[in-house]
Amino acid sequence: MPQRLLSSLSHVELLTPDLQKSVDYARDILGLDVVEERGDSTYLRCWGDYYLYSLVLTAAAAPGLGHLSWRTEGPDQLMETVRRLRHAGGQGRWLEDSYGGKSPVIPSVRSGLRPAASVSGSSITPP
Repeated sequence: MPQRLLSSLSHVELLTPDLQKSVDYARDILGLDVVEERGDSTYLRCWGDYYLYSLVLTAAAAPGLGHLSWRTEGPDQLMETVRRLRHAGGQGRWLEDSYGGKSPVIPSVRSGLRPAASVSGSSITPP
């Protein structure tokens, strides 16, 4: 049986060219709560989430994925995950200034992804 290294998704950072519209969408349409605003980023939390925040929206020139943050069972699993990702060619860095503590980001991903939410059978594309 494979070793289980990741236990859950902690949060996602999405890059947005219109931070206020994206925050309004996340708060008013998706029902997330704003828990912190720091610099060009707004931190939001899903209802009932056990973690400090679930989504980070960060102002950027183009929409995309800033990073994903995963939880591990412990420090040994974290370091093994980092080792495997580096071995597979992933590159990244530790986020020392992340709200709520430091976390590793490997690989550091920047992409043009644009997620859509499905509400009652119709598709809504966030700003």
